[in-house]
Amino acid sequence: EPCNLFQCEEACKWDQWTEWSGCRCNVTVEHRNRTLKAYASGGVDMTCNLDDGTDTRSCPFKPCPVNCEWHDWGGWSDCDKHCGGGWTHRKRLKTPEMYGGAECAGEPVEELKCNLQACDVDCAWSPWSSSECNVTCGGGVRERTRTIDTPQSGNGAMCEGPAALQQVCNDFECPVDCVWGSWEPWGDCSKTCHVGSRNRTRGVLETASHGG
Repeated sequence: EPCNLFQCEEACKWDQWTEWSGCRCNVTVEHRNRTLKAYASGGVDMTCNLDDGTDTRSCPFKPCPVNCEWHDWGGWSDCDKHCGGGWTHRKRLKTPEMYGGAECAGEPVEELKCNLQACDVDCAWSPWSSSECNVTCGGGVRERTRTIDTPQSGNGAMCEGPAALQQVCNDFECPVDCVWGSWEPWGDCSKTCHVGSRNRTRGVLETASHGG
């Protein structure tokens, strides 16, 4: 006659484990899985613990690389000159790279030329320089000159007036020295013998004047 008619007890049946998921940066645990092929049968407890389908193990912690990141640019600064060409700049901050991440490309400061228009500068003359009179008497000329020290630019005032001036100088009469004429021939002797005398004369060709 038949006996032991109850169902035989069989454990849960699982597939093979998958490969470990692998340790990665910022991950402290790796895992592997397996699939339940058949539930347990027979016996009192016919349920399978599905948690048995997952296995874990610890990984050494390794932080992921963090790349450098620029922040937004700040505003442009005031130009450092009002005219004639100056500079303006703007800056930006960065979050630095960590754990072997890539560095930021580019510069933290950017500069641009500004206020390129010419400054308003008034023209300016140098001091006058003067020369000696070209004659010592009789009326001559002396000249004084000046040059432009600072050229005019922009809407500045132009230099006015001449760069050279002439002036009459030493316009008094020159001294005239007296000038004798040539001697006349000697006259006759005052005596025919013994000791006499004779004379000769000369005239003034030009009379002294003006302190001559």
